[in-house]
Amino acid sequence: MKNWLTLALAFCCTASALESHMVKTDEGSSIHLKYYAPEGTPKAAIVLLHSLRANTCEYGNFPEKLAAEGFATIAVDLRIGASNGLCQNLTKASSTDIFDAFVDVETAVRWIQQKTGLKKVILSGSSTSGAMVLDYAGLHPDEVQGVVAYSPVSPDLDLTQEVIKYAPKIAAPVLMIMPENETGFPGQLLPLIGSTRKAMYIPKVGIHGASGLITSGMAEDYQKTTLEFLNSL
Repeated sequence: MKNWLTLALAFCCTASALESHMVKTDEGSSIHLKYYAPEGTPKAAIVLLHSLRANTCEYGNFPEKLAAEGFATIAVDLRIGASNGLCQNLTKASSTDIFDAFVDVETAVRWIQQKTGLKKVILSGSSTSGAMVLDYAGLHPDEVQGVVAYSPVSPDLDLTQEVIKYAPKIAAPVLMIMPENETGFPGQLLPLIGSTRKAMYIPKVGIHGASGLITSGMAEDYQKTTLEFLNSL
């Protein structure tokens, strides 16, 4: 029995090592992130961003699966998020403005670049942060290896206009995943994106945002599609 317990503990604990960090931004806020370390040298670095009024729990156990696949992964609590039930958003910032939240993204990107030594990162965003990662990829094309945007949408006209403005400058491969009834903005954006590798994926059964990764009846499709894209980068 003891040998089986030792084996089980070794198996569960070698796939990824969770670290929790509070990281200072240049403007004095403190953002919370969770780091999931792969075994050995990471194949790439991934930054996971949740939707409006959410937190890192939106991605469920998917960060662990990414680490098991060899990706150095951070899940970030954005200042535009909130605590829900047992899941706490621990980021401390004086402003909850969407554009101020780009400071959180920039800080997270710098942190994982320094942690892994990798110059480029893969960005994953959900809903509002889906639009944010597309915007970031257009503004900082030299820093981005790939983009996954789940149901990208913008509640802010200025952000919408900026995403459209900088879409032609996106050089990294892009995958947008959303239900059929949410293809309006992504469909408008797709031909504008400068990357030669860009696609929209509409699952047979879908839901708004990244929660499809952990929702029964959808998770297998969402995760398989996402991992195939990530492993192709």
